[in-house]
Amino acid sequence: MRAAAQVGDAFEVTLDDGAIMTARRLLVATGLVDELPNIRGLRERWGRDVLHCPYCHGWEVRDQAVGVLATEPRAVHMALLFRQLTSDVVLFTHTGPELTDEESEELAARDIRIIAGVVESIEVEDDRLSGVRLQDGTVVARQAVVVTPRFVARSEMLRSLGIKATPHPMGIGDFIATDAMGRTSVPGDQGWPSFIATGDQLVQRRTEAGQRRQIPQLIEHQDVARQ
Repeated sequence: MRAAAQVGDAFEVTLDDGAIMTARRLLVATGLVDELPNIRGLRERWGRDVLHCPYCHGWEVRDQAVGVLATEPRAVHMALLFRQLTSDVVLFTHTGPELTDEESEELAARDIRIIAGVVESIEVEDDRLSGVRLQDGTVVARQAVVVTPRFVARSEMLRSLGIKATPHPMGIGDFIATDAMGRTSVPGDQGWPSFIATGDQLVQRRTEAGQRRQIPQLIEHQDVARQ
């Protein structure tokens, strides 16, 4: 889908090949873009040995040498979580906020080393992450790196409908604001709301799956009522 426009009570959707389709309501799965720090070699390892979640990927890197890249305030908490999985955790301060005394004490209590300085690149040997290089040339041997990206909903094709991405209250990115059932405020046929299935990463998978099942049901119920 390249663009969408509201025409009367209906919607016109323009596809990538230029074809135009008409619908009474839209059900859109926006997807997300992972915005990563601009560090040489980082994106190429993303989803392999550059990770973001201890619950999604932590078991695969258990007992390995893990580096946590600080770019926002939750880096200390992330380092403490990965310390549950391995005894070798390093926190790279990079561009993150200055550590408080309490945070430094928490890290020291768990034997998490703090390495100051800006990270320049990710080092790779034999198609495996081997270390983290700082701007001063120092290379710290690591087997995995943890980073917190910004999760940004793909909203470009919805702007023509007046729908814009909203900054997430936890600062983790931008999402499409909807009500609890996934409905936007844009009215469709006979005033029924259009539907957007959001890409909000904070929705638990079970809840998200339930929401996905309910949205088509609501659309069908509205169609029955319309007829």
